Amino acid sequence: MTENYSIGSLADFDPQRPVSKILHDSAHMRVVLFCLDSGQSIPAHTSPSTVTFYTLSGKGEVLVGKESVHTEAGHLTVAPPDEPHGLTARQRMTVIAPIAPRPE
Repeated sequence: MTENYSIGSLADFDPQRPVSKILHDSAHMRVVLFCLDSGQSIPAHTSPSTVTFYTLSGKGEVLVGKESVHTEAGHLTVAPPDEPHGLTARQRMTVIAPIAPRPE
């Protein structure tokens, strides 16, 4: 079955916390949509997988290892396996994150 999403209609924001939605989950990969209001963060954590952050809208920072890099609509940032990574929104931000291989 083909999966096809209108990301704009799936974006959902909560003033109390970032929102994450799993869009795809298979034995090979997971795809997550993150929605953050200005000032919200997803704290640094690690994964045994490669995590790719593609910013759909807004502006913020992506932490990879010890480096914090600016991101905005159209930017792609890759976090290698086992590197700490996280997000901080400076403007309301939506980010799609393919994660492969799928974490256990």
